[in-house]
Amino acid sequence: MHLDQIRYVLTVAKYLSFSKASEYLFVSQSAISQSISKLEEELGFKFFVRSTKKVELTEKGTYSIELMRKIADLSDELLSLKSTDTIPNNIRLSVVKGLYLPFIFNLLDDPRFGPYVRISEDDSIKIIGDIKKELLTLGFCRFMKRIRALSIR
Repeated sequence: MHLDQIRYVLTVAKYLSFSKASEYLFVSQSAISQSISKLEEELGFKFFVRSTKKVELTEKGTYSIELMRKIADLSDELLSLKSTDTIPNNIRLSVVKGLYLPFIFNLLDDPRFGPYVRISEDDSIKIIGDIKKELLTLGFCRFMKRIRALSIR
């Protein structure tokens, strides 16, 4: 299995067309078809039901697309490290005890951000102190009348 085969499958699945995938990728239609056929042979199942008029995903093809997207995304992320001196920053978030923020859980479920989000629970004074010390990226506190300890940059 090669990354270019995965990208070919993803592109054909996106357009449901070998000819449109060929135009998009600047690769001949026969090269894409042969490459995908080799991958199908290697894995032992077909991704697509092909006819002269249309292309449809098989059940295993539909499931495979999700896995291939993850592989392609991870590959892109790994390649992006080559062009930068830093790794992705972790998001350090603290919320006041008992505060329910649905978007936090959505953030954790998102495969693009989940590994980089660290959540803690504390009281407002501790959260403000941690923000001042730059130990947190973001903090949610209860309303306080006087917060002179922080300045907005």
